[in-house]
Amino acid sequence: IALTNFASSPLAECADLVLTTAVREMPFRSGATASRIAQLAVVDCLFVGVAQKSYAESTAALARTYGAVRHLRGR
Repeated sequence: IALTNFASSPLAECADLVLTTAVREMPFRSGATASRIAQLAVVDCLFVGVAQKSYAESTAALARTYGAVRHLRGR
């Protein structure tokens, strides 16, 4: 699975499934900020979709994750 802003990129050519964002970067914005935000939104949607499909498993996994890093919070 590839997530890219360029459907004909080398990454997309290697992937079985391509998720393409369509964002134009502004000339004064460096670092492909808009592309990263668009791709993050896609990843968030995928996460929510998977979590909804397997709600009980997802909430249990999240609880384990939070428990594993709880001691790192507040540093």
